[in-house]
Amino acid sequence: MKTTVTIKKTNTAKATAPALRSIDQMSFARMIAQKFGLKISEVIAVVEEEQKLTMEYVRMGYRVVKKNYLTLESKPFAGKKDWVCPLNGKKYDLSASARVYVRVGIGFKRYLSNSKVMPDKLCRFVNTPTANQ
Repeated sequence: MKTTVTIKKTNTAKATAPALRSIDQMSFARMIAQKFGLKISEVIAVVEEEQKLTMEYVRMGYRVVKKNYLTLESKPFAGKKDWVCPLNGKKYDLSASARVYVRVGIGFKRYLSNSKVMPDKLCRFVNTPTANQ
């Protein structure tokens, strides 16, 4: 016995979904350069260097703590043989890899939940004692 399913398309998702807003890194660089009277090339160089160092240290196994903002760390994933996908029931081999975990800091969370005033010390530069230092 053959069954035919007809799906009616509606535009309700477009009408009710909020517009996706985004901003790019270059826009941030321009705002920072203007605020501090710097050349945009200088701001870009500093931001790129900070990102490179962050990625390099996470890759080397460090937990990178940006106090009250983000914490990034890498953990190895051993992989799995014959993993069964719960969506389609097919078996897959998952290769070993590194997983990056990102946790949002409490200062960031508090600011998002109370958007009246940005805290003075949202992101602080502090030393975090670790076994890797």
